[in-house]
Amino acid sequence: MAYVTGPTRAQDDGQGGLHLSLGVQQSFSAGDNLALGIPGSATNPEEGTTTLSTTNFALQLESATRIQQFSFLLGGGLRYGSLPSGRSTETGFVDPQASIAYTREGYSSRFTFSLDYNESDISQPRPLWDFSDDDEVIDPPSDLSGLRGSGQRQAYNSYLALTTGIGAPIGFRLTANASGVRYENETVATLDEFDRAQIGADTFFHFTPTTAAVLGLRFRRFDDNTATPARLSRGVDVGLDHEFANQSDLSVRVGYTNADTTNVNQNGSAKGATGSVTYNKVMPNGTAFGNMSFRRTENGEISTILGGRGYQLANGRFRFSLGASSVYGNSAKPIGGLGWQYQMPVSRIAVNISRRVIADGDDEDRFTSTVAATYVQQLTAESNLFANLSYYLVDRTTNSTKVERTNLELGYQYELTEDWNLDTGFSYRIRDEETVGQAESSAIFVSLSRRFDLF
Repeated sequence: MAYVTGPTRAQDDGQGGLHLSLGVQQSFSAGDNLALGIPGSATNPEEGTTTLSTTNFALQLESATRIQQFSFLLGGGLRYGSLPSGRSTETGFVDPQASIAYTREGYSSRFTFSLDYNESDISQPRPLWDFSDDDEVIDPPSDLSGLRGSGQRQAYNSYLALTTGIGAPIGFRLTANASGVRYENETVATLDEFDRAQIGADTFFHFTPTTAAVLGLRFRRFDDNTATPARLSRGVDVGLDHEFANQSDLSVRVGYTNADTTNVNQNGSAKGATGSVTYNKVMPNGTAFGNMSFRRTENGEISTILGGRGYQLANGRFRFSLGASSVYGNSAKPIGGLGWQYQMPVSRIAVNISRRVIADGDDEDRFTSTVAATYVQQLTAESNLFANLSYYLVDRTTNSTKVERTNLELGYQYELTEDWNLDTGFSYRIRDEETVGQAESSAIFVSLSRRFDLF
């Protein structure tokens, strides 16, 4: 629904602004095997054709002043159609979503809060290019590798940050994050619900305006909602932050972490010393960075070294990073990424490649690779052709199988009026999991959307 409402930033002219918009989209689709069933499987068989009519809406309110920003979004959809036998796809009112975000800048403080909740059908996951963060890095949901079959996925995420004493001799920062996933009417029994919570508290002692000693406390909890006890991680660290005159900064941390572990092969390696060194520098045409870290999770130790460079180009941006990471004391493997955006007179291309270590829905740290590419070719002043490709790979471990997901979307966009847009195209998906099998799904779609600026 993000592209239905579009970006709607209230004007901040010093006096503030309030903006309310309503996005509406009517779409029709027909596809085979949307739940990615596997031919010959007894537990997740291949499905027939699904035809759907879906009306989505999203109401978005935004306000901005010189010192604060507020946004609120409420949305959902109405879905009806013809479903294959055995499908648990919901019809009627579906995919409710709600989010709220608030930021306030005080004289020597900063407060940020956000809360998001959404429901979606497991058989219709969002493609990878929808999960790009502010640094253009793809950050997919941690349970994406296990999503197959049909049913409803309910997810929540909250974040809070409070900083006081900015510019004062002593400052304090508190951060808290909680997220989780629930499933209903799922047709695949291997989907595991979970909750995550993290809290961090830092105290800054400023010797000079550019140098500060830091004392930090960390707490993390993971619960997979089974009979297994929740896993806890507690840590403390001390360090130094310094800003140099050449527009660069250095951050150093050393600490100790004690994490509960259910992995009998770790032999206590889930507790012990931790540390990190991070360097950033502003360059004439971009940025450069380097990072070394040694951390511990409930499953064991993870050591990483990574460096990179970003360039601001005349018609786009380019960045790259290269390094290595060792997980649980095993041999180091390469990590890194590449991002490229380029705007041509009548076309645009964007490519994002990333390989890193992330925790999956079972809280296991795994090497994950993502590729997302987009190409748009302008035909006329009102129409475009577009192609989107994404690839997702989670490496095999001693506890989990390798999973690959591929999405391809080809389509045509037409701007009927200044407010109305028409999109039509074809999508193709593949999911391949070791010991489980390969599933394929294809669909065609057409949609009509508009954003109403109410005030």
